[in-house]
Amino acid sequence: MFEDILKKLDRSRDLLLQSANVAHFRESQEARVLFAKQMDVLLDAERNQRRIAVMGWLSSEPSSQIQHQELRKVRAMLPQTTRWIFSQLQMSAWLKCTDCTPCTFWLCGIPGAGMLFKYPYFNPSSHGFKLSQIREGKPVIFSSVIDEIDATLPDAQVIYFYCKNNDPLRSHFTDIAKSLISQLLLLNPNCLDFVYEFMLANNECQAKDASNLLQILGHILANHDSLYIGIDGLDECSEEDRKLVLDLIALGSRANDAQGNVRIIVTSRLEKDLERSLKSAAKFNIKPQNLESDITAYITLKMSQLSQIFKFTQERMQLITDEICTRPKGEPLFRTGFKSTC
Repeated sequence: MFEDILKKLDRSRDLLLQSANVAHFRESQEARVLFAKQMDVLLDAERNQRRIAVMGWLSSEPSSQIQHQELRKVRAMLPQTTRWIFSQLQMSAWLKCTDCTPCTFWLCGIPGAGMLFKYPYFNPSSHGFKLSQIREGKPVIFSSVIDEIDATLPDAQVIYFYCKNNDPLRSHFTDIAKSLISQLLLLNPNCLDFVYEFMLANNECQAKDASNLLQILGHILANHDSLYIGIDGLDECSEEDRKLVLDLIALGSRANDAQGNVRIIVTSRLEKDLERSLKSAAKFNIKPQNLESDITAYITLKMSQLSQIFKFTQERMQLITDEICTRPKGEPLFRTGFKSTC
């Protein structure tokens, strides 16, 4: 008589135990998830403190990033300018990263060969023309290459620096190295722990030792995937600082030989010490004729803007444009007669 009752009681007990187990499992899972979230918050806070400490230690100036944005605005006025560089065999081969292509690309030219923009503008306050600041061609082309890598190689990471000899924060190797490391930390947070431990081990309030910075970069280059490094205006640095940059390039070359993971682009004037040190690099020497189409397009744009102010006829505007664009080779872009012609 009690057999069915006992069986039902056994089933009820089993169901209760199962329910308890499920509830206990859910409670454990929820506790585990909560603990994981709390640990993530603590780890994020710790990593953020490390990042702040490292960035303060590096104290890198954002001047190169600011200049890059300014050059991008210049190119945006005429998007087709500088595109000719990508049709050059040396550049296209370097971007494709073939095994037979050197990891370093040297974009060079004699002083003035890279001169891209030197144009008159109208000053309403004085009702006359003045020459604007000169825009040199190599930095403009360099900025175009940096953006091309970003646009066409999504798996690659790009870091860069614009040197400038009359700026004390942009002409020394330590400034170059600190900027490159700071950019790497933003692109690849996995580098943070190594740099932080290195900072603590060396006990420096500020990163000033060039050999230490070179050591950090060498370690990162040897353990990084698909990295492009750009240094514009290497001739703007002193010979001592150039040697350190060339040491960095040598480290990049060795890392690339071992893993095929590093590519470097350098722009400069044709200096003898750089010619000796970069003799194995892929080289493109900028000639004035390379920039003719860019100059013509820019002059046409500026003349169109000026014609709105001075109400030039189409014939007068074309006459002035032709006179400027057909100047003898080697003659300054704007002659003294231009003002009277206008």
